[in-house]
Amino acid sequence: MEKGLSLKQKNKEALQVYNELIKWKTIGGLSYLKIGQLLKKIKEEKLYKYLGEGSEEFEDFESFLKTPEINMELRKAYYLIQIWDTFCEKLGFKEEELAGIPWTSLRVLLPVVRKENARELVEKARTLNRTHLETEIKALKSGLVTLNDLSNCKHQEVTEFHYFRCNFCGERFQEPPKGAKIIKKQYGFFKKTK
Repeated sequence: MEKGLSLKQKNKEALQVYNELIKWKTIGGLSYLKIGQLLKKIKEEKLYKYLGEGSEEFEDFESFLKTPEINMELRKAYYLIQIWDTFCEKLGFKEEELAGIPWTSLRVLLPVVRKENARELVEKARTLNRTHLETEIKALKSGLVTLNDLSNCKHQEVTEFHYFRCNFCGERFQEPPKGAKIIKKQYGFFKKTK
């Protein structure tokens, strides 16, 4: 802001910048839906094959996603496709109704959203932060009704998970990559094994 502006002028400039920010946030909030729609079409119709015939980059959908112009993880692409398919095609939401909701919040809803609860869950995705939304979804998945029910859970049944995680990039594997050093966690400390 320029020095010497009156309070009224500063307020006008601040509102203008704020409104432009909201406009771009809304556009950004709609872009993931359009990306999901277009990725679905490209994948289902195998349109990637016609973008660079003979090029290995376009032999399959995953290779297409790795091109510098797209540069998207396969998992994220599938989430965006699923969000478009579920919320817009199957449940009939208009893109504008989902504007401003982060795609990651809609992703959290995917396992539990149904026609009968869709409006309520989308509203929760719009108003709750991610942590509270995930807590609500956990409760819904487990059959618990209230947050109090969830906090009073006795944890009578648990699932054990085993996986290997790269200590550099964080990627997870069911089997350790060939040649990787395996570091076992023992009593809070890590121990290298051969």
